[in-house]
Amino acid sequence: MRTVRQTRCLALLGPRRRAAHRSLALRGPGPRPHPSRGDLPTGPAPEYPGREHFGPGRANIWILLLRLKLITTGWAPEQRKSLEQYAGWEAARQWDDALRAACTRFQLGQGRRGDRADGYPDAETWRTLWAS
Repeated sequence: MRTVRQTRCLALLGPRRRAAHRSLALRGPGPRPHPSRGDLPTGPAPEYPGREHFGPGRANIWILLLRLKLITTGWAPEQRKSLEQYAGWEAARQWDDALRAACTRFQLGQGRRGDRADGYPDAETWRTLWAS
């Protein structure tokens, strides 16, 4: 159950950020999922937020979602270790070259070539990643 403070904080977020927060929300009792164990809450795929949320100098929930999904689907295994500590969560929200390389690997694995495998997720990459 959410506290009043959590509810107020969610109300301040825009609809896209609320959707991202809901997709990360943990439901029910039990141990918390963690990407180092290869598990995340399941649910519907979040809507593609737009390319403007990805790239150098960006830090947001969408980058965190992308990183976690790439880790849990096996496209970014080298990043799993860095998330085992709490401090890794803040760093995981930051766009970096390692995330771009992992996204490029995923795009190449899906048969995309040239400019279509640039390491920046587009709507097609996003849908395909969440379908896998």
